[in-house]
Amino acid sequence: MRPRPSIPILVVLFVVSLLTVAAHAKNREAKLYAITNWPSSGTCKGNDVSAWDDMTLGWYNQVTSGPVFFKDGTWINNNLSRKIFCDPDSGFSPCEDYKHQDDADAVMMALHGTDISHHWGGLTQVQTGSDCFIQAAEGASTDQMFVGDADLEFLHLSSCNSMDDDNLNWTRKMFADVDSPTTGARLHQADGFHGVMAISSGRVGDYEDFADDAHWVSIADAWTDNLYDTDITYKNGAVGDQCPVAFTVSNSKADAKIRLFSERYNAIFNDPSGSGAVAYQYYDDCDPVGDDPFDDPNDPKK
Repeated sequence: MRPRPSIPILVVLFVVSLLTVAAHAKNREAKLYAITNWPSSGTCKGNDVSAWDDMTLGWYNQVTSGPVFFKDGTWINNNLSRKIFCDPDSGFSPCEDYKHQDDADAVMMALHGTDISHHWGGLTQVQTGSDCFIQAAEGASTDQMFVGDADLEFLHLSSCNSMDDDNLNWTRKMFADVDSPTTGARLHQADGFHGVMAISSGRVGDYEDFADDAHWVSIADAWTDNLYDTDITYKNGAVGDQCPVAFTVSNSKADAKIRLFSERYNAIFNDPSGSGAVAYQYYDDCDPVGDDPFDDPNDPKK
């Protein structure tokens, strides 16, 4: 495991001027989107995972039990399609993310995931055009999902391959759409997994602990600490680690790191003023099923 970087006192003092401290009343929205049942045939078929909603509802119920977030809806097995998640500025149509995940402040999405070129793709239940996936942005013609340009601050992807190491240099493209430079609205943080992640009713507590801890330590620390696991045995007999990754953006590397190390659910920063610089937290050499051990693509020593 890569040691956690310490936070200098200077950084802590500097953060104070950047925070928008959450009010004691619940004034921020949390939403959950999850699929546990896919079609058994056809283009959008996938294997059912009955425990996924239990696991992610653990986060949803816990994060809304405190003073910051209120429940703004769960969409579980409701014929979820690309139009729910794609941004109107993507050029795809229809797209209604501004009514859904980009209308909230914190969102958990639980979909079967895959690595497509340099980005994550989430499997939907309903085909739109020729596509069964919502595809995250990478700066290509396939870009569909941009978040934060309406409202969203924190996106948590309970999905395989949602933060693969070889995609990290393109992940920032998801944080802003074409209007963001004018409006200043951007996603603050995205969290996901390198390689395959585990689904089990026994992991409900991990998601509850993540939601609770993210009020006391950084969201990045809460995600990576609670969702990291080793030597998981899956139903097919494969054995591997669960490798959580947290990712932030800003206009400078220094500010991106401050956001990564310090932003909490109850200590929310203003929107990043840019997305050209990134910071991310991970477990070096974490070895999941379905991918090679995590290898930082920007490590100058490698």
